[in-house]
Amino acid sequence: MTSKPIKIVAAALLACVLSGCIEHNMLVTVKKDGSGTVTQATFMNDAFVQQMAALGGDASAVAELPMDLDALAEQAQQMGEGVSFVKADRIKSTDGRGGVRAVFSFKDITKLKLAQQPAMPVPDQMQAANDADRITFGFKKGDVCLLTINMPQPEAGDAEAAAAPQVDPAMDMDLPPEQMMMMKQMFDGFRIRIIVKVDGEIVKTNAGYVDVSGGEKQKSVVTLLDMDLGKLLGDDAMLKKLAGTAQGPAPDMNEAKKLLKDVEGLKIETEKKVTVEFK
Repeated sequence: MTSKPIKIVAAALLACVLSGCIEHNMLVTVKKDGSGTVTQATFMNDAFVQQMAALGGDASAVAELPMDLDALAEQAQQMGEGVSFVKADRIKSTDGRGGVRAVFSFKDITKLKLAQQPAMPVPDQMQAANDADRITFGFKKGDVCLLTINMPQPEAGDAEAAAAPQVDPAMDMDLPPEQMMMMKQMFDGFRIRIIVKVDGEIVKTNAGYVDVSGGEKQKSVVTLLDMDLGKLLGDDAMLKKLAGTAQGPAPDMNEAKKLLKDVEGLKIETEKKVTVEFK
């Protein structure tokens, strides 16, 4: 692939991150010795192709998303000491969307720091996340292991703003149908999921969302975030709030979680410190 299509793809992907046309899944698997893996899979919806066309690109020239392996290795370094990039491959979703899956390994989960905002697996898009926006962990080995998940909290100076995200008053006005349609297209397919799976059975937890994994019968999965904005396509008022935050059409993750925490069908962990005991 020539450098021009790569630049166009990178610009389109950045626009997708800002406008919401991605699906990003992150699975953290934790073993009983505190080691484990992080698997992240990112898919693009049809808006990605539209963004490319707007930027003068040719969708046929990027049938496969480019991957920057050096950037993924750099991302591993940002995820904490002892984290290594293992592999990446191109994948397809069940509905045919193209995507990239990357696997990282860690030796000690207490040194793992995960950003809530997705990092794109393309050139020049691996940007360091704010430490205040990272999920951190604690761990104690034993017959019953104790995993602690520290959810990101606003910095002290931002507490008031985070408690009540600022909304542009202009968004309270009725919008023309074409603008509302653009907003719905923008958020259609935008989904971010962060899931933690332990190597064993959960015996006690204060997590709000606990489930089984695959065909297993025992509970081993905790969902920290499942923000599927496609569920909001019929809620014009909430879409206006999202688009009218002080941060623009892409509020930071803490603001978005505040706005969406009571929306039916979305899973947003509200505990500041999630504890998971498993054996």
